[in-house]
Amino acid sequence: MGPFLEMIGMQIKRVWLSRVLIAFAMSGLLGACGNDPNQAGRIGQISQIFDNLGPRTPGPTAAQIRAYLTPEVAAQFGDAPLKIGTVEKPLLSSVLIGVGENGQVATFTTPDGVSFALNNGLLIGSRGLGDDLMSADVAATLRAIAAGGGRGLIRVHRYLDGEEQMFVRSFVCDLVAEEPGAFRERCQGETLQFENIYRIGANGAVASSRQWIGPERGYLSLERFRD
Repeated sequence: MGPFLEMIGMQIKRVWLSRVLIAFAMSGLLGACGNDPNQAGRIGQISQIFDNLGPRTPGPTAAQIRAYLTPEVAAQFGDAPLKIGTVEKPLLSSVLIGVGENGQVATFTTPDGVSFALNNGLLIGSRGLGDDLMSADVAATLRAIAAGGGRGLIRVHRYLDGEEQMFVRSFVCDLVAEEPGAFRERCQGETLQFENIYRIGANGAVASSRQWIGPERGYLSLERFRD
C-alpha cells in the first residue's frame, strides 16, 4: 500500500462496507446512486482499499493529497471518479470517491462515510458532517452559468434545527463572469451572505469550486482529479 493511502489511513477511522451503506441509507442519498449498476462494485473497491487502514490522526492537506494521488495510486480506486475536497470548519481535506449517479446528480463519499451530492458540480446536499445541508435548489444558478451570468437568482437551502425539524434559508444571488470560465455567485439572505466560486473546464463541467455549506461548516472546496 503506497504512501498516499497510508496518509489517508492516518486521517480516517477504520471503515467497513456496512458503515458506508448505513450512512448512505440514513442520508437518503442512495436514491441518487440507485440507478448505477456499478455502485456495489465501487463501494466494494472502497471497502477493500481502506479495510486495513489504521486509526484517525491529524490528516493531510489538500496539497499533500494532490501530490500523492498519482495515476498509480488512483488506479487502486478502480474507475470511480475522484475529487479532492476540503471543508473549512474545521479544516479537513480528503479524497472523494464517486459512488454513483442519478441523472445530473453525482454522489461522492469520503473514506469515512461523509457524502456530498452534486448537481452538475453544484453542491445540493451533505451528510455525515453534522449541521448538514439537507438540500439546495440550484436550478437558477445552473441556468445562469449556462447563460454566462444572471441577477436576482433565487436559491433555497434546507437544514435541520436542534429538534430535527426542517427549516429553510432563502437567498437572492447574482452570478457574474469574472473571466472566461470563472464565475462568482454572491448571495444575500435575511441575516447571512456568502459567495461561491466556480471554474468551468474545457468540457463545460465544473472543474473546481468553493461552495457554501452553511454557517456552521463554512465552505467546501472541490477540485476534480478524475471524471
